[in-house]
Amino acid sequence: LGESGGALSTCGLAGVASVEGGDFGDPARPAFQYGQFHAEFRGRARAGRTVRLRQIVSVVPDVMHTSPDQHAARLAAKAADDGFEALRAANRAMWDELWKGRIRLLGAGERWQGLVDAAVFYLNCSAHRASPASTSIFGLATWHDYHYYYGHVMWDIEAFAVPPLCLLQPDAARSFLDYRSRCLEAARNNARLFGRRGLQFPWESAPRTGEESAPVPGTAAWHEDHVSLDVARAFALHARLTADHEFLRTQAWPVLSGVADWIASRATRTARGYEIFASMGIAEREEPVANAAFTNMAAVAVLRDAIEAAERLGRVPDPAWLQIAEQMVLPRRGPVVISHDGYRRDEEKGATPDPLMGIFPFGCALSAEQEAATLEFYLAQAESYIGSPMLSALYGVWAARLGDRRQALRLLEEGYGRFVQGRFLQTLEYRADRFPEQPRAGPFFANIGGFLTGLLFGFTGLWPAPGEPSGWTQRDARLPSGWRGLEVERLWLGGQPVSLSARHGAPAEIRALGERAPEA
Repeated sequence: LGESGGALSTCGLAGVASVEGGDFGDPARPAFQYGQFHAEFRGRARAGRTVRLRQIVSVVPDVMHTSPDQHAARLAAKAADDGFEALRAANRAMWDELWKGRIRLLGAGERWQGLVDAAVFYLNCSAHRASPASTSIFGLATWHDYHYYYGHVMWDIEAFAVPPLCLLQPDAARSFLDYRSRCLEAARNNARLFGRRGLQFPWESAPRTGEESAPVPGTAAWHEDHVSLDVARAFALHARLTADHEFLRTQAWPVLSGVADWIASRATRTARGYEIFASMGIAEREEPVANAAFTNMAAVAVLRDAIEAAERLGRVPDPAWLQIAEQMVLPRRGPVVISHDGYRRDEEKGATPDPLMGIFPFGCALSAEQEAATLEFYLAQAESYIGSPMLSALYGVWAARLGDRRQALRLLEEGYGRFVQGRFLQTLEYRADRFPEQPRAGPFFANIGGFLTGLLFGFTGLWPAPGEPSGWTQRDARLPSGWRGLEVERLWLGGQPVSLSARHGAPAEIRALGERAPEA
């Protein structure tokens, strides 16, 4: 029975070991020492004969069982009875299924295909339908020389990892959202502690309780309001992509309505409309700002999601939700949406393209002129930001939205390709050549998830809308220079398997599996 630092939780571990191919008998079992299990085998092996050590380990956290050590022993015993080969075969069968979601690039070359395969692999390694507490921003990875954000659950998971998982492994995406549903009372209490209504999800969420766990004094937790909007948007997206009405009713609606109520209590009505003061966008600056663009854009998107959910469920939405959505202040300079009121290009982290995150993947609607002007304004500052975590991976998609294929390829390389290092293709948090002082920590799921979100939704023009998935294409596919197309054998939409095929300059095609392509 292991105990976490501070005795906040316990975890049961049990192991079974055996040796095949020699006369070794049962192992001697010395005491648990140095944080490791020990099993000693003594015997004789014949020359030329293969000897195999088999080890099976069961891990059960106390959030799933009140006696995790005993239940870990039960599961390890069952696994041993099932047999090592049977377990390995089941694992291989599961991966065979997951790899049907392989994203095949046409014309991009072997290197880019390898980067895509690595991203799909790492994301799926740390996502499973049995997960009780979502996953951390580095998944299951940790190492001795970095804090890895202490395993806390952060907004990046909902913003970047959930969208591709909804298509690739929807049960795993659901498990991440189940964690947020399990912790609603903690989010409600967090809102109350700030004097607000509804649900305010924590900046760094404790895996066990869902309570705020940011290291003291927790300055980011004071003003990083957008986390609640990221969580709510993920629930709305999952409900649309899965077409799961029961999920919408029992899980998405409590979150969407709760966050919409929180927005109503967080926004202030002024002569300009509705404003959000003392907030902070994606750039973690020293001082809060008025009307952080991404926060306000995301609030509009979530309010409209909540109104749509209410209509689908036959409920009456709060009239204030629509009023706030229509009158929310977006900071502008001419047609450009700028990061916040009083924004200067030379300010701290001034190149952070958080308004572009509001355009994609959040989908806050702007006029064609406003979108193009905002994209051009922040893409012109890319060199001052790129190499930082999270948003760098999306630059290629943003350039593609403007139709610049050469720039899309260059920025995809600068914003994702150069984050990937080593023979195992680890995607680092920071680009090493831009931030040599930062630890080389990976796999970083915000970068991986942003890359996959861009591939599946951004370049293809795919986005959920009312009606059948075959109509879920906003525009023709726009791919980086040299890329001819993108194909996926199997994704999941509306609970059904579909294939995806996108060719540059044409609408992406979604076909139910079993549907035969028309003859030429």
